[in-house]
Amino acid sequence: MLSTLTDERPDTRIDLLNRSSAGVEVSLFWHPHLDALTLRVADHNTERAIELEVPRERATYAFQHPFPFALEQGAGLP
Repeated sequence: MLSTLTDERPDTRIDLLNRSSAGVEVSLFWHPHLDALTLRVADHNTERAIELEVPRERATYAFQHPFPFALEQGAGLP
């Protein structure tokens, strides 16, 4: 059965990409209600996380290189 996106609540987000290694989880989300992307980097070793907006044209780079991307955006590391 195919499901459709019928729930467009502001808290709805779709996990597009996700990877994890050595306790660090990187996720790229699409927010359909805003047509926006965010990158979330969670370090489960330190229990810290950041979430940043990502321009569409930089989504692949941000997912593949989350720490340099975060530093470019002026964000601290998780």
